[in-house]
Amino acid sequence: MSPIVLITWGFLFQFDNGVVIYAHNVLSYSRLHFYICSVLNLSNENQQIYSSIKIHLFNI
Repeated sequence: MSPIVLITWGFLFQFDNGVVIYAHNVLSYSRLHFYICSVLNLSNENQQIYSSIKIHLFNI
C-alpha cells in the first residue's frame, strides 16, 4: 500500500540501519521516493527501500 502524501503532513522515515529522514510538504509520492533514493544513494531503491521502511505519519 503506497502512502498518500498531503501538503499539510510530513513523513518521518526510520530505516533499520538507523538513518532517519523527515520529508516536509512533499507534493507527490514519486518525488518523495526520488528524494529518499538520492539521500541514501541507493542503487536498487525498490528492493532496499520497501523492505526496510517504517513509516510514521504525523500532523505538522
